[in-house]
Amino acid sequence: MKKWMAGLWLTGLGICPAAFAQQVQEGYAVTSQGDTLRGQIEYGDWKVSPSKISFKPAGKSEFSTYSVNELTSFYISAANELYVTRQARLTRMSTGAYQLGPQEKDRFSVTVFMQVVLAGKGAALYRMKDMFDKTHFFVEKNGDFAELVYQRFLRVRGERTYIVADDSYRQQLQTLCSDAPTFRATAPEYTESSLKKYLLAYNRCFSAETITYESKAPRHLFDLSVSAGVETNVRLLISEPAARRVYPSYGLGLRVSLPRHFHNQFLRFNASITPNIRFNYDYGTYEQGGRSSLQIVEFSGGSYFGKGALRPYVYLSGTLFNFYHATGALLFINGGLSYRRKLDLDLGHLLQMPLNKLLNREMTLVPGPRVSLHYYLNPFAKKQK
Repeated sequence: MKKWMAGLWLTGLGICPAAFAQQVQEGYAVTSQGDTLRGQIEYGDWKVSPSKISFKPAGKSEFSTYSVNELTSFYISAANELYVTRQARLTRMSTGAYQLGPQEKDRFSVTVFMQVVLAGKGAALYRMKDMFDKTHFFVEKNGDFAELVYQRFLRVRGERTYIVADDSYRQQLQTLCSDAPTFRATAPEYTESSLKKYLLAYNRCFSAETITYESKAPRHLFDLSVSAGVETNVRLLISEPAARRVYPSYGLGLRVSLPRHFHNQFLRFNASITPNIRFNYDYGTYEQGGRSSLQIVEFSGGSYFGKGALRPYVYLSGTLFNFYHATGALLFINGGLSYRRKLDLDLGHLLQMPLNKLLNREMTLVPGPRVSLHYYLNPFAKKQK
């Protein structure tokens, strides 16, 4: 039975990410002809800036693919994310060392949907993530569009190899903001928050009304959970025979989801109790029996897979437990299946880690999981929007 349960879960883990669709969000798209189409967008929280999206206009029954040649922009309402079509000239950086530095022959053009970080009558800021996992920032002012240049590369001179940092973006920003005599700010770091703060201050030198759009800062999401289920192998944790193998269990927890492209990854704290367990300890000269509760505290980290309503997930947990007068700690690989990340069918302490053997614990690979339902609620929702 245990092998069958583990096999079923691992099989589901392998097929689910490919089987489930992306998350559907309400929004709108603007065509190259200037028409605004309201409808639904398959939101990917893209790790690489997309060159096409899947969009279903209101009144249509199916999603269609729209490329950068067909749309000038699109907007995702719930995430407050605006994307516009822009062409960029990027540099294909070598992993080796240069004699001088990247050359013109290393540059290439790409047209993608860039995320708007800040839009204003003074200057706009855009964010792009390329296929090499590098983030680029671009500015636009009075119709002129340019990348803020920041790159690091290796240069070799004789027998010496060293790192060169080209931070031309600092001089670019100084030149761009030179028409605001009252603007005084130190050159920002090459990060979204620093560049955004810098250009916000520049735009406001003219008027507070010059800001037409501002993206939301990515934040961690906090969710509280309540859980109920059953422990299917109490003997593993208390190291003594129990009157029966299965006992009801319930608990409370907190899940912290990481922001933006790491939104599927999470940290979790969970505390549970399994009450009224009958036990019998044999001390040789006498026996001690009765009833007690098993208390468990878990600290874990893991990830959901996919972007659809159903998402499998795995996590590694450090488990502290207390029963009667016995305490201990164990490491487990755990998993489950989530519905909209609101209701999780959780298989706790599913697989033991080999390190547990060092703790003089009984080493059974599939000891029998804690099967429970976790319901997540977000009392912080308004503050996190």
